[in-house]
Amino acid sequence: MDKIEKIKLGCAVLCEGKYDKIKLSSVIDGVILTTDGFSVFNNSEKRALLRKLCEARGLVIITDSDKAGFFIRSKLKGMLPTDRVKHLYIPQIKGREKRKKHDSKDGLLGVEGIDVTTLRDIIEKANLDEAFGKNGTTGEAPVTKAQLFSLGLSGGENSSYLREKLCEKLDLPKSLTSNALVAALEMLGTSFKKVEKHVLEIKNGVASEESTFFPDDAVEILTLMKRAEYECYFVGGCVRDRLMGLDAHDFDLTTDASSDEIIRVLKSGGFDAFLIGGDCGTVGAKKSGGELFEITPYRAEGEYSDHRHPDKVEFVKDLKKDLSRRDFTINSMALTFDENKEHLVDVFDGAGDIKRKLIKCVNDPETRFEEDALRILRAFRFSARFGFEIEENTAKAIDSKSHLLSFISGERKQEELRKMLEKGGIEGIMARFSSAFSEVVGNFVENGVDSVDGGFCERLFYILRNNPKNDMEATLSQLKTSKADRERMLEYKDIFDTQKTASYWELVALHGRVYEQYLRSFGGDEKAQAVFSDPAIPKELKELAVGGDDLKKQGILGRDIGKTLFELLKAAISGEVPNKKEELLAYALKITEDKK
Repeated sequence: MDKIEKIKLGCAVLCEGKYDKIKLSSVIDGVILTTDGFSVFNNSEKRALLRKLCEARGLVIITDSDKAGFFIRSKLKGMLPTDRVKHLYIPQIKGREKRKKHDSKDGLLGVEGIDVTTLRDIIEKANLDEAFGKNGTTGEAPVTKAQLFSLGLSGGENSSYLREKLCEKLDLPKSLTSNALVAALEMLGTSFKKVEKHVLEIKNGVASEESTFFPDDAVEILTLMKRAEYECYFVGGCVRDRLMGLDAHDFDLTTDASSDEIIRVLKSGGFDAFLIGGDCGTVGAKKSGGELFEITPYRAEGEYSDHRHPDKVEFVKDLKKDLSRRDFTINSMALTFDENKEHLVDVFDGAGDIKRKLIKCVNDPETRFEEDALRILRAFRFSARFGFEIEENTAKAIDSKSHLLSFISGERKQEELRKMLEKGGIEGIMARFSSAFSEVVGNFVENGVDSVDGGFCERLFYILRNNPKNDMEATLSQLKTSKADRERMLEYKDIFDTQKTASYWELVALHGRVYEQYLRSFGGDEKAQAVFSDPAIPKELKELAVGGDDLKKQGILGRDIGKTLFELLKAAISGEVPNKKEELLAYALKITEDKK
């Protein structure tokens, strides 16, 4: 027998037990972990590692297609970021694995009992590299225990302290042994260079000169401005992410120079620099083929008569005034380099609020929300993203100012809502600040939203599902959702409203793959789930073994072709007729005759 080539996966795979892992390892070349049955739910460190794997690589869950498997999946939904998880399902096949003396409770084969060819087919069809990207590999050899020793992370007097601090930076469980740390770094695809950089920062208390957190071009911009004797700082989210040990995507800078002065200095340094910020004076700068960075002069802002944009902007020379106009303390820090050392300006104790895990407004929270009501939704988003509490006075101000959300456009509401729902962790926030969320989506039910397996469409539908369809459609229109998103959610609503009265084969025939996603996200008829697990059963008209031309040849009239094909699809789904051409044509003639 020819050896089957393994599928190389960048994402991680999670299955139930060791025998499932053994079977999958014969198909997959990659990281495979187990839940060890239900024990994962009592193991906080393993859950933390799974969350980190989700973010770093993406995670595929393959469990048995029995009640226990579906229970494990449903429990994991509330623990993992759903936008980084993909579920694969094995067919429901009656049988028993050879090593077992008795059938399972549901009498179905588990992952270990499915043949290798079927498993390979399921994994290949999932296009996992397309779903997650080819993550997980750095092109470098895995970090070894000897390398940990060389950095003082193993065998030394302070090794346990250094490991704990490194784990904090990498968002890993703090009590990992050196062996467990090596395994975790390999699973996450963390390079030795990154580990070394973090250890240098821990030992020195400052960033190493080789730090790669800030892009080279952004650092060069800062350096050029300072050489020209201007102040210049990284500011906002990138500084926050730096302190939290997170990767940053936007690297904004601020300076006491005017827009014209910024452009002059950066052009003389080889950058293409141009005004992009209008009244705010923001300058865009980039090198040929490089990334665009934004540099904005220090500024103070006047009144906000529309509760969204300042009526006027005043340029100032004081960094503290600039920082005082910002939304939250964790976003109101600035950072520069002095003699290759990082220098943090933290007027409002944002670093302290990061340690305290608080979302807190800069200065008076009511004033901040009066100025820009969108900050209310940003508070929710940051709270959900980081798992931070909203500080008491900030929370009270949200309660008193939530009505100002009516001034925010549907597009901006949708943008913030999308980020919140896709990331998850929002259920408790929605319950606490129900009046604010009602300003955004009207009537909603938040219970269980974090457990929904899906993204924006699935979770938004879920919280709106009890509303009449017309009301849901009106809300989606007000939020300026795309036509495709709107149609998807309204089709979910049709399924929700008819699932108790319609047969499962009618729902499959009517809604096809949309119903499959509905079942994955919200659960439902087990027979319907079995249909989508069986590749032999057609789910859509295009999967039938006959088409319209075949019916025409049998003398079926054009106006009846569509109706007949739909009846054939329902019959094939229910098992009344096999999906074979001869049997389907015979059944088509029968139902045509019966109607005469």
